[in-house]
Amino acid sequence: MPITYAICTMQRSGSNLLCDIIRKRKDFGMPYENFHETQFLKKIHLNDPIDEIINTLLKVNTSENGAKGVKLMYDQIPRLVNLINKTQHTNHTSQEAFDICNFDKHIFLYRKNTLRQAISLYKAQTTHLWRSFPGKKID
Repeated sequence: MPITYAICTMQRSGSNLLCDIIRKRKDFGMPYENFHETQFLKKIHLNDPIDEIINTLLKVNTSENGAKGVKLMYDQIPRLVNLINKTQHTNHTSQEAFDICNFDKHIFLYRKNTLRQAISLYKAQTTHLWRSFPGKKID
């Protein structure tokens, strides 16, 4: 049976690198950041059952063998919980929301050197450059 997983992380932790590597494998899901505010509400209908909403959000994250992966930033978890509570008229906790999503695994990614992470975040926020690519010159 294919696996469904969530990579839980924060900005500047190396999550783009990890997700790029996983996507290149093509057999372990296609983890994208589905719960980003600008993309999130465009894809769903709040009147749909929650399992349909989750399946819609994860459709793009599925590899040919059925494995599904999603990248979820810590600040996006409340958005997921609110979505579930709004559609189910409940008051679930974060853990209960993860259980409803049926993620088989949770991968918690963090950066050990939080000072470098903070500096990197500051640079990205001030320059609006969130990613760099080898050989590409930054102005």
